[in-house]
Amino acid sequence: MREPENPFPSLKVNGTLVGVLLFTAIVVAFLIACSPLTDTPTSFTGPRFGPDIDASSNTANISHSGNITKVVRFVEGLHYRDWQHDPVIRPTGDIHRTQKGELIDGSTHHRVRIYYSPDIVKWLKKCRNSAIKPSVSECNAEMDNKALPDGATMVKEMYKTVTPEYPEEDLVIGWAVMVKKNGASADGWFWVIHFKEAFRSKGVILNGHDLIRSEPLKSEFTQQWDQIQPHWEVITREDQVQIYEERYLNQYGDSYLLNTSFLGIGKVVKENRLFPRGYHYDHIKQQYDKALKALKTDQKPGVKELLEKWTSLMPVCLLGKVEDKALPDSLRKPLPDGASDPNDDINFTDGDGADSILYKIPFSQIKGAASAFVQLNYQNMPPYYLRDRFKLGKGGEQTQRLYYLLGHTRTEKTAIEGWKIRVAKDRRPIQIKAL
Repeated sequence: MREPENPFPSLKVNGTLVGVLLFTAIVVAFLIACSPLTDTPTSFTGPRFGPDIDASSNTANISHSGNITKVVRFVEGLHYRDWQHDPVIRPTGDIHRTQKGELIDGSTHHRVRIYYSPDIVKWLKKCRNSAIKPSVSECNAEMDNKALPDGATMVKEMYKTVTPEYPEEDLVIGWAVMVKKNGASADGWFWVIHFKEAFRSKGVILNGHDLIRSEPLKSEFTQQWDQIQPHWEVITREDQVQIYEERYLNQYGDSYLLNTSFLGIGKVVKENRLFPRGYHYDHIKQQYDKALKALKTDQKPGVKELLEKWTSLMPVCLLGKVEDKALPDSLRKPLPDGASDPNDDINFTDGDGADSILYKIPFSQIKGAASAFVQLNYQNMPPYYLRDRFKLGKGGEQTQRLYYLLGHTRTEKTAIEGWKIRVAKDRRPIQIKAL
């Protein structure tokens, strides 16, 4: 699904947060397998406990769960940062080198660093006094048969950089949190996974193939006209994407901003939606030129309306209209290499209901690849459209309902998996010919 911008600070949706209940055996294995803690004093300046989980409330993964909101505010506020923690950002698997010197990383996901509340630290140190890993009952005996108190918490920071890079400092992209609360679940643990908004990639077009390193394209959420994707004929980079769409802008004070309201169609800045097969563009262009000539030579009634009619049936690209004096200076910028006005793209206007795009990919980026694959998807609710709906709705009841439904609709293993419908695809073998 496309991950909509969240206008409600306390409202989170499925795909962003996952509340699950873990069995005690898994929890114990997780604790015992951790990396060594930092050698810091046992006195703490931070809070002793994590977020206060309410055992009487609904702890399922729902958007209005107060428990989830508490956990998210706790980690986003970095209230755990004074707790003891792993000494370094670490991988999540064994790392070794082969005899040829190649690095083999057995990590299961991103690099992490785990923070432990004081009671978790006490529990770990008591259990680790034994040369042999103790059982659960032996650990409880070491703790004078006192179970971990409610509020005992572990916070796992997840980092952006993946192997083979291992920087000492890295960007936190999200958290996995375990909070002890007897009565909140069958085993007394509440678990939340929360990713920062910028790293929720479902349904959003990214500027690269790496889901961890890549960022959303600026065109996915922008209101600035010059950040949308132009009409491409030649694509050479991963952040260049052919999007067939209509975008329009309106003037708000001194600014010209993109919008998605039918009441705000001040000027169409891009219209390159694919024509239906058999659409006679040449005829439309002839009629447009005829109406334009008539408007310049006479002022008969209906000529202006006729010109507007034929204009509405043609592709539009105000991007790159440097010579158009009617546009404000801020909109008159040249097109990037590889882009064009769709009116001038013969592959787009030849009436066969299709388009052709040339992809130029350096061989250095496809080493070992056997074929190239391209797929055209249809998606009727792009991120910027949903953003406007949630923003304009201002948190109203129906807006929250829409947000909830979008966040909880499961599309896996359906015809609309990923909230997209496949229109066409093509695969070609890669053939490297000697010069």
